[in-house]
Amino acid sequence: MRDPSVARVFPVAYPQEAKAESDYRQMMGTHLLHHHRLALETLEATADAQSLEEEQIHQWLDALGPQAAAYRYLSMLQEEIVDSLAQALPESGDQGGEGDPT
Repeated sequence: MRDPSVARVFPVAYPQEAKAESDYRQMMGTHLLHHHRLALETLEATADAQSLEEEQIHQWLDALGPQAAAYRYLSMLQEEIVDSLAQALPESGDQGGEGDPT
């Protein structure tokens, strides 16, 4: 089983074709790894920069892309949890039989 964090950075290109996926990994794997490593190195090197060059901006976007997708997913889950909890709470003004709290 693939590590989910690796799957976000290196998604399956051919989910229905094992041979095509294997060929793709052999052909592109090193290039993809180098690309992601360069993006992360640029992010680290320019984290405190006051401005970025265009290429650095692209590297930042490449570095943050997989994390942004994970963040959106976690935000969606958080919203669903909050909605579920809000629905489970008693209606406003209903003290659950405890009487006046004052």
